[in-house]
Amino acid sequence: MQISFEPRSTDSYRVLVVDDHSINREFLRSALALESFDVEEASSGPEAVDRCRQVEYDLILMDLHMPGQDGIETATAIQALGTGSAAATVVFLTADTREQVHVQLREAGFVHVLNKPVNVDDLIRRLKAWQILDTNRPDPLYGSESRLLIDDAAGLASCNGQPELLARMKQMFAEEMDRRLDDLEQRLKTGDRAGAEAILHQWTGAVAYAGAGRLARRIQSLRAALCDQGTANSNHATLADAYLKFLRCARATRAALLHEAMSPT
Repeated sequence: MQISFEPRSTDSYRVLVVDDHSINREFLRSALALESFDVEEASSGPEAVDRCRQVEYDLILMDLHMPGQDGIETATAIQALGTGSAAATVVFLTADTREQVHVQLREAGFVHVLNKPVNVDDLIRRLKAWQILDTNRPDPLYGSESRLLIDDAAGLASCNGQPELLARMKQMFAEEMDRRLDDLEQRLKTGDRAGAEAILHQWTGAVAYAGAGRLARRIQSLRAALCDQGTANSNHATLADAYLKFLRCARATRAALLHEAMSPT
């Protein structure tokens, strides 16, 4: 059961970002710091619990799916601590949009959930609506989906209008794709659905922060096709089509980001 407290402004608000993916942590830390939040990071559940023993946080942004100790287990352990962080509001962030996930969270006593990728403007707006945060910040304006391979305008919107943050997110995601795309392809080819899904899950937010909207949609389609495998709705042709479209888009996105990183400014 979460303990409520009076809404506060961002300049006195201490936040812990808990996520096993470095790009997601860096995005939230950098974007929220620009809004005067005091932000720290934890890369795993046990690390988050340890930090909460030592520091009093007001808000914990918790990734739901983490290896070892998941978000629900971590949040429950934090709330069992005899420290100030036990009273922190926990907001779960997840790329899993299935209704059963939201039911699982509600049954565990957690009612604040946002789907990845997270727009910082939307996060702040939701914190206001939940009466967690008191701020005069105006609500964001949202545009339509882009068909561009790399859309700087969309990426800039995701990065809270900060070009330096967008550039850092693009560089980090380019480096990660260069490092992990071949591994992802191999996992998909050999039928390692769990391993492929773990990588795709991490990339769901990162692609939006880099402005790679087309790849984001390909990832969503591929994840849906992977989830259907082994069910009554499974269709091998659908999975193969989603797989090939994803690979073409991913390779083109990686090339575009790496080319941009090597180009003079």
